[in-house]
Amino acid sequence: MSVAIETEPAELCPGCSRQGRLALAGGRDYVCGLPGEWTFWACPACHSLWPNPRPVENALPLLYPQNYIFTRSDEGSNAAFPTGLIASAKLAALQRRFAYESLEQQADRRAGVWLGRFLSPFLWKKAGYSVRFLARKAGGKLLDVGCGNGGLMDWMQHLGWEVQGIEVDPVAAQRAIDRGLRVHQGKVEDVVFPPSSFDAITMTHVAEHFFDPRKVFRILERALKPGGVFVSVSPNPSGMSRRLFGNKWYALDPPRHLFLPTASAYRLMLESLGFEVQTRTSMRRFYWDFKESLSIATRGRVGAIPDSTMFKIAVRALGALFSCIPGAGEEVICYATKR
Repeated sequence: MSVAIETEPAELCPGCSRQGRLALAGGRDYVCGLPGEWTFWACPACHSLWPNPRPVENALPLLYPQNYIFTRSDEGSNAAFPTGLIASAKLAALQRRFAYESLEQQADRRAGVWLGRFLSPFLWKKAGYSVRFLARKAGGKLLDVGCGNGGLMDWMQHLGWEVQGIEVDPVAAQRAIDRGLRVHQGKVEDVVFPPSSFDAITMTHVAEHFFDPRKVFRILERALKPGGVFVSVSPNPSGMSRRLFGNKWYALDPPRHLFLPTASAYRLMLESLGFEVQTRTSMRRFYWDFKESLSIATRGRVGAIPDSTMFKIAVRALGALFSCIPGAGEEVICYATKR
């Protein structure tokens, strides 16, 4: 029998403390099937979303049952160099744009390397995601927050970074540790780093899980060196899938997503800490989010719509069209430099 999740009022925006207002009602957990309905409020200033009422912090373990597999799966856990024409082109783009040495020599398709050299001005964003847009830094120290099974850590270590990770899920943390990676199991608030410990800190679909994002960002700011880079990628509550599907939006994901920050929220939170902030949105996840949101809206569950060639073509064409709308991407990408 499912255990009821204790909640508390949350009328103020976690990002900027403005009084929120009702935005979405009837949100449900379509990913893990936890009981209950969730109401989301929006901030009139930064337009972020959060559940009100929200789960209390002590309920955190209940939000991630055994069938929550995302941090525990083996997807993305292999740091071996990718193969194929497109992969070789991306490696060439990485070497040219982000200065990672010898990637072209390790690519398996010379035609792909030449393609990547020619198309580098167009490929760098897609290729750069794999390194979270971090340029090579000799002897650079990297902290990956919410590192899951350690896939990104493994790859970045392969590219010359000295890596550490933080992961709240003990199962995922142990998988990363078993692969020889240095991972702190627990919350950011529970780990103490000396000031100016890292040259870069990354988070990928993690910020939306924080009860108090500003507190976490303050902790991470102290751990980052002056001139260091903080990169966070998270679902965009102003994106097209959210606009199209409302409370059936896949990335709404209650009760685990406690705060869905917009680009404006990132700027408000991080500029107050002394960061120089750049933000943009990306359509990288549009196909997946659209497909699963459509599955929820039409079938009442995730995973009900099979992949097909025509469906992929249609959705990707739609994504290309939406990409012309400023700020409409599925993900917010925040790249912030500590002054």
